[in-house]
Amino acid sequence: MIEKIYHMQMKPWQEKQSYEEMKTWLHGTVDPIIKEFIYPLPAAIDFEDMSCEEAAIALYGALCDQSLKQGQSPAFEVLCLTPELEHFGKCEEGRWRVYWESGPYYWAVALSGGQIPLELDGMPTLKNITRANNLFMEPYYGFDISFQGAQ
Repeated sequence: MIEKIYHMQMKPWQEKQSYEEMKTWLHGTVDPIIKEFIYPLPAAIDFEDMSCEEAAIALYGALCDQSLKQGQSPAFEVLCLTPELEHFGKCEEGRWRVYWESGPYYWAVALSGGQIPLELDGMPTLKNITRANNLFMEPYYGFDISFQGAQ
């Protein structure tokens, strides 16, 4: 489902649609699919025994929810890349990457250090995010996090 959402998000850019056409497509078609995919959200997300895929999808859902709460379109602002989307040029082999470009400044750096940025009130509780047994997590920019299996 994540790859389907990704390809739907990319469709307007690939077809070089106007901004208004992109906005209509993303808000009207992709946002409802994202909402259906992410809800209901759990009250807490425990990363301790998650795989890279589970962790990325759980964080993706929480960030899409935050994006909606802040009046943004998750189809515009939040992206989840699988290892199979390596051709995108941003996902190293075996990594899952979650982007939220319009989130609080350096949210990913804070989160990778175990802090929850204050602007993310109402987000599910993130447990054991820095103590996950089988995950290595790091930001690439300040607005994305990649998950990789522990070496």
